[in-house]
Amino acid sequence: MFSSLGRCVVSASVATFVSSVTPSLALAMDMQCRCYSGTKSAVDGKSSKVDGTTYNFKCKATYSTLGSDTNTDDYNKYVKIYYSDGSSGDKSVALKIRPRTSKCLESVYDSNKKKLWGGAYCDTSDEKKFEPFPMKYSTGDTPDGTAGAQYTVGGAAVAGSIENRLIGIYLLDSSGKYNIIAGCVED
Repeated sequence: MFSSLGRCVVSASVATFVSSVTPSLALAMDMQCRCYSGTKSAVDGKSSKVDGTTYNFKCKATYSTLGSDTNTDDYNKYVKIYYSDGSSGDKSVALKIRPRTSKCLESVYDSNKKKLWGGAYCDTSDEKKFEPFPMKYSTGDTPDGTAGAQYTVGGAAVAGSIENRLIGIYLLDSSGKYNIIAGCVED
């Protein structure tokens, strides 16, 4: 489908991307994303319902190089998420996060609700690295471990007692690399 993806096939349903995202108490969440231009249509304007929460995805910007790092720019008032592992050889990535306001970063959780870090990080000009964020296979048409299979990295960054959800959407290519196609944060 896309020459830069090798033999990857992109599902039109974003529900397969986010089936393993940690549930939240909210009934609907708008997720603002920076998307890979070659797969933008698989994410932009799509919705997915997971454990009673509907996630609405919007690609606010695109990037043109598959496997490159991406970030959530100013899409969230409290935190900026850096998906610094744009391409990974395994099912675990590091994310960098920084607060955007005077509300300090207080804790970071992965999609299993495992606390990766807790404290007070208040530097709005430099990001702090957190790992590991495990990738989870998203149930879809392409079997786990084969080119075109879809994976998510999810979690939350808490700043000023406000939970800010994050979702990274990855595709496995024919060379065994997991490439990010959308880096998202709660609006």
